[in-house]
Amino acid sequence: QAGTPAAVAASLAAVACTGAGVYPVMNYQGELQRYRERLTRAWDFQPATFPIGAVRFLGAVDLTGKLFNLADWGGYVLQELYTKYPIFIDGRWVEVGKDVFDASSAITNLRPDAFERLDAFDIDVILMPREWMPKERIASRQWLPVFENFNAGVYVRNSPRNAENLRRCAAYYAKFGIPFSVESGFDERQAYAANRSWASEFRVERRHLRMRTANMVAGW
Repeated sequence: QAGTPAAVAASLAAVACTGAGVYPVMNYQGELQRYRERLTRAWDFQPATFPIGAVRFLGAVDLTGKLFNLADWGGYVLQELYTKYPIFIDGRWVEVGKDVFDASSAITNLRPDAFERLDAFDIDVILMPREWMPKERIASRQWLPVFENFNAGVYVRNSPRNAENLRRCAAYYAKFGIPFSVESGFDERQAYAANRSWASEFRVERRHLRMRTANMVAGW
């Protein structure tokens, strides 16, 4: 019967499943961009919402060590780099447990113990929005930027065990004629000046996406 509790529950479940199916193609304003019977990788992720350039870089360089990632990006990293970079967290928050969820929230929101928590989890590589990393951490060279573009950054812990990671980054950039320093890391301006074609492909631009908004702002 249409009005029975079982029928109502079934209707609600159908709505929930439909919402879950279309969520990956939502942009910052929550507007549905497209919906078809089958998602295709040509259009299912919005460039301003997901770290497409940064993940492509990670796939090309093969960094080692534990990765910390923004929770909202975990599913995308998992799809593109499955088994290559085990993610820290994705949307399945209940499954990872309270400790991991609390750590993810503290780190993402840069609470006072954020970097102590990164130490506790022995994190070597960070994938976060490009404005997230505190400037003093880069200035003191505790963490080195190895890639930054208009919406994302990849950072490597500056420690002896990551010397090989930095050499791999240097070798990767050398193939494209892009300067890279194992002492100070990646510089967007230098990369843009050295290889405009690469910069365009990886969305290294003079304008940047303001973190947690859809607003582009002047950069550099």
